[in-house]
Amino acid sequence: MLAAFRTSPRTNPQRPGPPRNIPVRLVTFSSPKDVAGLYAALMKTLFSKNTLNRMALSVCFLSAIPIVRAAEPITIPMIADRWQTKKNAEFFRQLGFYDGLMRLNSGDEVLEGITFSDGTIEFASNAQPIQVPMSPGHFDAGTSKTGSSAVAPQFGEFLGRSAVYLPSGLLTVKGTNFRDGNVDVDVASKPGGLFIGIAFRIESEANLEMIYLRPGVSDTIEAVQYTPRLNGDAIWQLLNTNHEKASAHIPEAQWIHMKLVVEGRTCTLFLNESNIPTLTVTNLRRGDSEGGIGLWSLGGGGYFSNLSYKPLPDRKPLPDLAPYQRAGLLSDWELSPAFDASDVDASTYPASVSEWEKVQAEDPGFVLVNRYRSSPAMFPMPPREEMQKGRVKGAKVVFARTRISSVNGGEKILKIGYSDDIVVYLNRKPIFSGKNALSYRTDDSLGTFGLNDETHIHLNPGNNELLVAVTEYNGGWAFEFELSPVRSE
Repeated sequence: MLAAFRTSPRTNPQRPGPPRNIPVRLVTFSSPKDVAGLYAALMKTLFSKNTLNRMALSVCFLSAIPIVRAAEPITIPMIADRWQTKKNAEFFRQLGFYDGLMRLNSGDEVLEGITFSDGTIEFASNAQPIQVPMSPGHFDAGTSKTGSSAVAPQFGEFLGRSAVYLPSGLLTVKGTNFRDGNVDVDVASKPGGLFIGIAFRIESEANLEMIYLRPGVSDTIEAVQYTPRLNGDAIWQLLNTNHEKASAHIPEAQWIHMKLVVEGRTCTLFLNESNIPTLTVTNLRRGDSEGGIGLWSLGGGGYFSNLSYKPLPDRKPLPDLAPYQRAGLLSDWELSPAFDASDVDASTYPASVSEWEKVQAEDPGFVLVNRYRSSPAMFPMPPREEMQKGRVKGAKVVFARTRISSVNGGEKILKIGYSDDIVVYLNRKPIFSGKNALSYRTDDSLGTFGLNDETHIHLNPGNNELLVAVTEYNGGWAFEFELSPVRSE
């Protein structure tokens, strides 16, 4: 086993670090032959060139620290809960060092005052990936919603390889429980196939993480997408940044290698053995979860081959994220139960709602209703005429409320984002309504989420109640509100 610990200056011009006395430090450890495994206390004395100065450094690798990542570095923050020490390390923060600093205070004069930052551990490990044969006995076909046997998963060969053809649905690998690590698979879309990809951290078909390719929109920003499924529906309408979508060339009927590197709340996708990430997801919406691994496709899908995975050692769960805050954002809300849209009139202020649950906005500012309520996941979508009338049977509606405090009252601009339909009440009076469902505004409208609407409002002195009714059909259930000053003419 070989390991390297290194620190180096930041190269990101957007987040420059302060000058350092020692710009690059490198320590390399070699495991003795009689020390087995990846958990060992290793020590090596290094002599700097042309000097008699020396430094001894001992690092104890723990199961709580992820340490296997093939050829990809793992960045370990310099914070106390990621290291085990014998009271010989001091952790602190300093402007420019965004992952913290660690100072070793062992009492040995050769270590006194040495400071480390941006720690990276690289390993060439003897641990081998777990290969999953492309045969029925290694998959749970019950998770695949394929309908008739004519479109069921088909195991055989494609382009000279053992493969499985999955037209549509989810095919879960038996006996997997995966939190962090790598997942590798080769995929080849069928001509005309719409979606093909990898599902991971699968709790159930209703709750999982997923990254997929879209051959039909190859070489566009829609070609690669990350979409979690929360409480029954994929929330693809809500996630539209370059941390959830990416461009790539996706040819049909050719093998493409997909490699996922999952760690904590992040996931990185590499295509075709490239060392440059195609997509880096920085906020996995199911959080620091765990679950199964599976293959997923839709609309004709395609073929899968050479599936393997390499889990990292288990570790402590990450702490919850801090509440999301942004200037002007209305972040603290109360949420009602979900009602069938045919049973309530969202265009009328609700006479009585007996139950309210406290919820909060999350990055990038929306309240993600899918996190708290089961989605209707209607497909196909109801006709535009039905959505225009409202109260569509099978759709769902929730009410949410918050308080806006104003010392003197006054005029404000209220920016609004929603999916799919919304009615907004201020102090019990309707002030805005809108519809933004899939294919509602135009036949090719995707209903993507954003702060795309606004209205002028008047706040009374003291507390003001803002209440909203949000209706969902499919694709992501959320709302977002931001207050801003009235623009001067």
